[in-house]
Amino acid sequence: MKSIIKINIDNTIEIIDLNINNSNLINKLQKISTSKGSDNITELYNWNNNQIRAYGWISGINKNEHKLPPDGKSTINIKSSDEIILYENIFIIAFNKTKIIDYSIAEYGELHYILTSTDYDSNDSDLNDSDKIQKSNNVEMININIDNLLDEDLTEYK
Repeated sequence: MKSIIKINIDNTIEIIDLNINNSNLINKLQKISTSKGSDNITELYNWNNNQIRAYGWISGINKNEHKLPPDGKSTINIKSSDEIILYENIFIIAFNKTKIIDYSIAEYGELHYILTSTDYDSNDSDLNDSDKIQKSNNVEMININIDNLLDEDLTEYK
Protein backbone atom coordinates (compact mmCIF):
# COMPACT_ATOMS: atom_id res chain seq x y z
CA MET A 1 0.00 0.00 0.00
CA LYS A 2 1.22 3.47 -0.89
CA SER A 3 -0.11 6.77 0.40
CA ILE A 4 -0.98 9.32 -2.27
CA ILE A 5 -2.73 12.69 -2.10
CA LYS A 6 -6.17 13.32 -3.58
CA ILE A 7 -7.33 16.92 -3.99
CA ASN A 8 -11.08 17.27 -4.42
CA ILE A 9 -12.89 20.00 -6.36
CA ASP A 10 -13.76 21.84 -3.14
CA ASN A 11 -10.04 22.06 -2.25
CA THR A 12 -10.26 19.39 0.46
CA ILE A 13 -7.15 17.24 0.57
CA GLU A 14 -7.05 13.62 1.68
CA ILE A 15 -4.62 10.73 1.87
CA ILE A 16 -5.58 7.63 -0.10
CA ASP A 17 -3.82 4.31 0.59
CA LEU A 18 -3.63 2.21 -2.56
CA ASN A 19 -2.02 -0.96 -3.74
CA ILE A 20 -0.46 0.82 -6.70
CA ASN A 21 2.52 0.52 -9.05
CA ASN A 22 3.63 2.05 -12.34
CA SER A 23 1.83 -0.53 -14.47
CA ASN A 24 -1.61 0.07 -12.93
CA LEU A 25 -1.23 3.74 -11.94
CA ILE A 26 -3.56 5.35 -14.51
CA ASN A 27 -6.24 2.65 -14.15
CA LYS A 28 -6.23 2.91 -10.33
CA LEU A 29 -6.44 6.71 -10.38
CA GLN A 30 -9.29 6.57 -12.88
CA LYS A 31 -11.10 4.00 -10.70
CA ILE A 32 -10.81 5.94 -7.39
CA SER A 33 -11.73 9.31 -8.90
CA THR A 34 -14.98 10.63 -7.48
CA SER A 35 -15.03 13.48 -9.98
CA LYS A 36 -13.76 12.62 -13.48
CA GLY A 37 -12.93 14.81 -16.45
CA SER A 38 -14.17 14.40 -19.98
CA ASP A 39 -11.10 12.49 -21.19
CA ASN A 40 -8.54 10.14 -19.62
CA ILE A 41 -6.54 11.16 -16.57
CA THR A 42 -2.97 12.17 -17.41
CA GLU A 43 0.24 13.40 -15.84
CA LEU A 44 -0.10 17.18 -15.74
CA TYR A 45 3.11 18.47 -14.11
CA ASN A 46 6.11 17.28 -12.16
CA TRP A 47 8.50 18.90 -9.69
CA ASN A 48 11.82 18.10 -8.05
CA ASN A 49 13.32 16.30 -11.04
CA ASN A 50 10.18 14.23 -11.70
CA GLN A 51 9.99 12.99 -8.09
CA ILE A 52 6.61 14.65 -7.40
CA ARG A 53 3.92 14.34 -10.06
CA ALA A 54 0.41 15.74 -10.41
CA TYR A 55 -2.24 13.77 -12.29
CA GLY A 56 -5.64 15.03 -13.32
CA TRP A 57 -7.74 16.64 -16.05
CA ILE A 58 -7.46 19.86 -18.03
CA SER A 59 -11.10 19.63 -19.12
CA GLY A 60 -14.31 18.72 -17.37
CA ILE A 61 -17.42 20.13 -15.76
CA ASN A 62 -16.28 20.87 -12.20
CA LYS A 63 -13.42 23.34 -11.77
CA ASN A 64 -10.91 22.30 -9.08
CA GLU A 65 -10.19 25.25 -6.79
CA HIS A 66 -6.68 24.07 -5.86
CA LYS A 67 -3.67 25.96 -7.22
CA LEU A 68 -0.65 23.78 -7.91
CA PRO A 69 2.84 24.94 -6.92
CA PRO A 70 4.68 27.07 -9.50
CA ASP A 71 7.54 25.89 -11.72
CA GLY A 72 5.99 22.53 -12.64
CA LYS A 73 7.43 20.85 -15.71
CA SER A 74 5.02 19.47 -18.30
CA THR A 75 5.10 17.93 -21.75
CA ILE A 76 1.40 18.59 -22.43
CA ASN A 77 0.64 22.01 -20.94
CA ILE A 78 1.73 25.44 -22.11
CA LYS A 79 0.50 27.39 -19.07
CA SER A 80 2.53 27.49 -15.88
CA SER A 81 1.44 25.05 -13.20
CA ASP A 82 0.24 27.74 -10.79
CA GLU A 83 -1.89 29.49 -13.42
CA ILE A 84 -3.66 26.65 -15.23
CA ILE A 85 -7.29 25.88 -14.48
CA LEU A 86 -7.77 22.19 -13.68
CA TYR A 87 -10.94 20.16 -13.39
CA GLU A 88 -12.20 17.31 -11.23
CA ASN A 89 -9.85 15.38 -8.86
CA ILE A 90 -6.11 16.04 -8.77
CA PHE A 91 -3.68 13.39 -7.49
CA ILE A 92 -0.19 14.09 -6.16
CA ILE A 93 2.17 11.10 -6.20
CA ALA A 94 5.80 10.82 -5.08
CA PHE A 95 8.43 8.71 -6.80
CA ASN A 96 11.91 7.52 -5.92
CA LYS A 97 13.33 7.21 -9.41
CA THR A 98 10.56 5.11 -11.03
CA LYS A 99 9.11 3.53 -7.86
CA ILE A 100 6.00 5.02 -6.23
CA ILE A 101 6.59 5.93 -2.57
CA ASP A 102 4.45 7.22 0.31
CA TYR A 103 3.72 10.95 0.30
CA SER A 104 2.00 12.92 3.04
CA ILE A 105 -0.07 16.09 3.07
CA ALA A 106 2.62 17.72 5.24
CA GLU A 107 5.31 16.95 2.65
CA TYR A 108 3.15 18.38 -0.13
CA GLY A 109 2.42 21.43 2.01
CA GLU A 110 6.15 21.97 2.54
CA LEU A 111 6.86 21.66 -1.20
CA HIS A 112 4.01 24.05 -1.98
CA TYR A 113 5.23 26.59 0.59
CA ILE A 114 8.85 26.41 -0.57
CA LEU A 115 7.96 26.89 -4.23
CA THR A 116 5.53 29.75 -3.58
CA SER A 117 7.64 31.48 -0.93
CA THR A 118 9.00 34.93 -1.71
CA ASP A 119 11.55 34.74 1.11
CA TYR A 120 14.39 33.78 -1.25
CA ASP A 121 16.76 36.47 -2.41
CA SER A 122 17.16 37.12 -6.13
CA ASN A 123 20.10 34.71 -6.45
CA ASP A 124 17.72 31.85 -5.63
CA SER A 125 15.77 32.23 -8.88
CA ASP A 126 18.45 30.17 -10.65
CA LEU A 127 18.00 27.21 -8.27
CA ASN A 128 15.95 24.19 -9.26
CA ASP A 129 13.24 22.74 -7.00
CA SER A 130 15.49 20.27 -5.17
CA ASP A 131 18.10 22.99 -4.51
CA LYS A 132 15.41 25.24 -3.04
CA ILE A 133 14.20 22.42 -0.78
CA GLN A 134 17.72 21.62 0.40
CA LYS A 135 18.44 25.29 0.98
CA SER A 136 15.23 25.77 2.94
CA ASN A 137 16.07 22.80 5.18
CA ASN A 138 19.25 24.56 6.34
CA VAL A 139 18.26 25.93 9.75
CA GLU A 140 20.42 29.03 9.30
CA MET A 141 18.46 29.97 6.16
CA ILE A 142 14.97 29.85 7.69
CA ASN A 143 13.50 33.32 7.98
CA ILE A 144 9.81 33.59 8.80
CA ASN A 145 8.22 36.81 7.69
CA ILE A 146 5.03 37.37 9.68
CA ASP A 147 3.52 39.33 6.76
CA ASN A 148 3.74 36.22 4.53
CA LEU A 149 1.94 33.83 6.89
CA LEU A 150 -1.61 32.78 6.10
CA ASP A 151 -4.33 34.39 8.16
CA GLU A 152 -6.48 31.29 7.92
CA ASP A 153 -6.04 27.92 6.22
CA LEU A 154 -9.38 27.19 4.54
CA THR A 155 -8.39 23.73 3.32
CA GLU A 156 -10.39 20.88 4.86
CA TYR A 157 -8.04 18.00 5.68
CA LYS A 158 -9.41 14.48 6.05
